[in-house]
Formats: sequence, C-alpha cells, structure tokens
Amino acid sequence: MINYFHYVSALSYLILTLIFPSKALAGPFGFDIKTLRNPANVYRYCKKDGQYYINCNNAPNPHSEINNYLIKFVKNIGICFISATSSNMSYNALKNKVDSFARQVSKKYGRWDIKEDTISPNSTWSSKQDWARSIGYGDRDYGYIWIFDNPINGIKLISVHPIVQSEDRLSWATIAYATPSYYDKCNNVDVDSL
Repeated sequence: MINYFHYVSALSYLILTLIFPSKALAGPFGFDIKTLRNPANVYRYCKKDGQYYINCNNAPNPHSEINNYLIKFVKNIGICFISATSSNMSYNALKNKVDSFARQVSKKYGRWDIKEDTISPNSTWSSKQDWARSIGYGDRDYGYIWIFDNPINGIKLISVHPIVQSEDRLSWATIAYATPSYYDKCNNVDVDSL
C-alpha cells in the first residue's frame, strides 16, 4: 500500500525541482552543481562564452561582494568549476578582501587546509607596499585552499586568492569551487581533441 504522505512529498519535490532547478541541489551561490543541464539554458543572467565557459552577472543566491561568476560546463559531464570574482579594487584593499572571503568560506566549510604566502627570494617587489604588485608579476603566491577527500555537496576543492594585472593596476579577489569531475573528466576533454 502506498503511503499517501510520501507520495505527495516525492511528487512535490519533483515538481519543485523542475520549476526551481537551482534550489534542488544548490551548490555555491545557489547554482545546481550536480546538474547535467547547461547553466546558460537554465539561468537568464548567464551567457555562453566559448565552448565550455559560461559567464553569469548574477547567481541564484548572489553574494553582495561578487559581481561575476564563471562556470566551466561540459556536456554529459556537468559543472566542473564555479569561480566568483569581486569587483576591481585598490591594491590596498585586496589582501583584506581575500582574507575576508577566506573567513566567510571557513564558516561554512571549516578551516582551510593550506594557506599560501610565499615570495620569490629574488623578487624586486618584496616590500610591504608592493604586496599586490609582487602577485601581479608572479613573484608572490597568496591564498587559501580547502581540499576534501570526500567531496562536500559536490565540491572537491575551494580556493580563495587574489588576481592582479600589474600593468593595468587591476585587482580582484576570487573564490573558486572545483568538482571531482574537474580533475579527471573535465581536464581530459581538451586533451581528447588533440
């Protein structure tokens, strides 16, 4: 005998999943990280940008300090990664923003596994006021990394780091989420075409 309550609950979940796909298995910023549907076809604020990339100027559950979301999506594999980038900011504000994002991620996923803060011994940009410039010229690595042996909500790795274009004096803080597929299936897509 079918339990009416379980039948209605399952049917309701199925209907909600079809109407609101992003809420069913919401991952970072509300994107359905386990979907096989192209996000450019699901979210009106996302546009295809090349063969595998999708740019979104919004998200189902947007972060107030993020203004761009980049998704790598491969047909029959799904979402490989989601990268979220802040607006351009001053070099002075960049380190604080990266550290702030890392604290926010830590509240949900626990303390990071790796904190990078190294500078090349030969760097000409080693003074404190040249912190961002040293990143832009590839002399410094800075950021936070979470690695999950057992993926959490479809996430294998999280990275919070700065991006600096020294010549243009542009800088952003970025949060990137990689799925398990990113390491095997997604990276092999381009290799297979060689």
